[in-house]
Amino acid sequence: ARAERIKTNGKRRALIAYPKPAFGQIGGFPARFPARSEVGAGPLVVAEGPESALSIRQATGLECWAVFGVSNWKHAPLPKGRVVILAPDRDAPGSKAAVAFRRAVFTQHAQGGRLLVAEAPEPEGSGKDLNDTLQRAGDAAVRAAIMAARPATDADMEDPER
Repeated sequence: ARAERIKTNGKRRALIAYPKPAFGQIGGFPARFPARSEVGAGPLVVAEGPESALSIRQATGLECWAVFGVSNWKHAPLPKGRVVILAPDRDAPGSKAAVAFRRAVFTQHAQGGRLLVAEAPEPEGSGKDLNDTLQRAGDAAVRAAIMAARPATDADMEDPER
C-alpha cells in the first residue's frame, strides 16, 4: 500500500510506504470503545481497524476493540470467560493476512478464548470490512452480520507451528 503525505509548504507530496504511521507500540494494546449504557453487558467485538470497530459500535452499541492490523490479532489481551466476536476483514483465502488471522484464532482459542467469527457481507478476497458494509448498506446490515456470528471452528484456525 502507498499513500501520499502533503508537506506543509503544499508544493510537494512525499510518497510514504505506510499510510497509517504509528508512534509507539501497538501490538497488545487495542483501542477500546465501551458499550453504550443502554446495551449493558454483552459480547466483546474485536475488529482489525478502528473504523470497523466504531462502525460495529455505532450499529450495535456493543463494546468494541480495534487491534490495529492483522498481525496484532494474536497479541490482543482477550478476556477469558467472555464471548468474543472476531470481525476480520474479508481477505483472500491463503493470503498473508488470512493466514495471520487463522493463526491468531488458533492461538487465542488455545489460550481459552470463547470465540465467534462474524463475517462482513462483502466479497471474499475484497479486503473489505464492516465499515464498508456500514457505508454500503447501513446499520442494519452490520447488526445482522454481528448477530450471525458463528463459533470459530477448525476451519478458522491454523497452527502457527505447522
